[in-house]
Formats: sequence, structure tokens, C-alpha cells
Amino acid sequence: MQVRTIVILGATSAIAVAYARRVANGKEVRFILVGRSQAALDQVRRDLVARGATSVETLAGEIGAPDQVTGLFDRIEALGGAIDQVVLAYGVMPDRDALSRNSDLLVDLYAVNLVSAAIWAERCAAFFVRQGHGHLVVIGSVAGDRARAGIIHYSATKSGLERIVEGLAHLHAAHKGIVFTLVKPGPVDTPMTDHMRKGGLLWSSPDDIARVMVAGIRRGAAVIYAPWYWRWVLFGIRALPRQVFNRLKL
Repeated sequence: MQVRTIVILGATSAIAVAYARRVANGKEVRFILVGRSQAALDQVRRDLVARGATSVETLAGEIGAPDQVTGLFDRIEALGGAIDQVVLAYGVMPDRDALSRNSDLLVDLYAVNLVSAAIWAERCAAFFVRQGHGHLVVIGSVAGDRARAGIIHYSATKSGLERIVEGLAHLHAAHKGIVFTLVKPGPVDTPMTDHMRKGGLLWSSPDDIARVMVAGIRRGAAVIYAPWYWRWVLFGIRALPRQVFNRLKL
């Protein structure tokens, strides 16, 4: 069986780890894990090797810093070999009140969630064109479907990220071996959402999202709502007139 190479950007995030575990289990996979903390990357590496990954390499760097992306991508290329899939799995979601008080935090939110992600996406697409195939998987959010009071700027970055993935898919539509997938989870119980009030039927675990991702990526889906019911929840929310939506406490 041919070994597939999967690059995971933000490989220590909860959803990324859950996805990698599912993919590594009994599969012929070479992982390239990229993240900020070498110690955390090493921990994920040991876990994936124990689960049967063919090989696991790690690269530490500031993945969310726009001026660092080019150098990090060059380091990934220098490892050699084909890249079959890249999963962009990092992001930040600061507290709304903190963002309203701190303009530097606001700039950082857009730099990490949108600007750096756009550069990664462009570099991956260009690499896939040269290579002749490849699959870019970007983890966005249902928050990008419609902004609401508590997550205004987070929603804006996820909406922008969706337009980038959508546009790249259009640009490279003639390349049948190149696939772009946007994953749109609902609320997920991860460290990134620790500042939020959790609980209820609409919250998911990282493994819930990973399970849906694996199935959707396998079939080459362009957009994956995770879990599936968020497609219809957001369909209804987007259809609400502004006057009605603005009266809701969501």
C-alpha cells in the first residue's frame, strides 16, 4: 500500500490530534506535524507512532505569524517527498471584551486566523499545482455563516477563510487531482473555548468532529458541516430577517 503524506498545521490542537489519531490507526501514513511547541509536538508524535503511523516528523515555528509562513513551508518542502494532504487546523478565539479593549489583540486575531492562513493556502495550492495533485483541508467554523455579538471578529475571519478556500477551488477547478475542503464545526469542547459557557446538545467533542472529517474528506466534499445538522441549523439562521435576528440572544 502506498504511504500517504499528511501535513498538519496546528498539529497540537484538539481537533487536529483527534483527526490524526483516526487517520493513523492501522493506516500507511507519514505525518509532518507543524506547531508552535516542540514539546507538545513530540507528545503527539509519540502517540501517533504508538498508533501505527509509518513515520512522524515535526517542525516547530510560529505558524500563525504571516512573516514566518514562507520559511516554514520551505522547511516542509526540504523534508522531501510528495504531500498528499495538508490540514490547516490552528486558530485563536479571544474573549470579546478583551478584543474590544486591546487593538493589538484584534490585529493578532486577523493575522493568525486569516492573513497567515491565506498565505499557507496559497503556498499549498502552488505546491499542489507543481506536484500535480493534493488535498487542502481547512478547519473553519459555522461562525463564518453569520456573525453574532459575542464573536464578531472571529466570525469575520472564518467567513473570510471560507471565501479563500472557495476562490482557490474555483481557480484550480481544471486540476482534477487538486481538492479543497472546508470543515465547519459547531461549538467544540476544546481549550480554545474554555472561556465560553459549555454544555448542551449542540456541543461536540474533538473526536466527533474528526469522525465527520474523515468521512467527508474521503469522499472529497467541498464543505463539511460537523456534525451534519449544523448545515440545516445555519440554513435557518441565515434565512432570518435582520430585524428578527437582532432580537435573538445567540
